[in-house]
Amino acid sequence: MERFDESIETFSKALIENNDHGIKMSLINAQKQKKDKDAKDYINPELAEEHRLKGNDLYKEGKFPDAIK
Repeated sequence: MERFDESIETFSKALIENNDHGIKMSLINAQKQKKDKDAKDYINPELAEEHRLKGNDLYKEGKFPDAIK
């Protein structure tokens, strides 16, 4: 099961306690895996259409920065 947000948060907290190279590399790896998964999921046509519609709605409301995201 992919729980990237939880692992990224845990690694970030661990770095506050102990600035260890292994923890830092694990954090970077988790962030990269999450980014890759998000990019792969975005290729999904249904998900892309959902985001397009949401962006259009935000644009119509005048929330331009949120629409770009």
